[in-house]
Amino acid sequence: MGMILGISNNAVNFHVKNTMGKLGATSRIQAVAIAIRLDVL
Repeated sequence: MGMILGISNNAVNFHVKNTMGKLGATSRIQAVAIAIRLDVL
């Protein structure tokens, strides 16, 4: 993901963790499921 966006892996992980926190998710898979349910994805 970082290569596609032109950012470091650390930046990707930082943003993923922030998003997970905002969604109240404990894993990436759960975050995706919540985002789909909220019609964000």
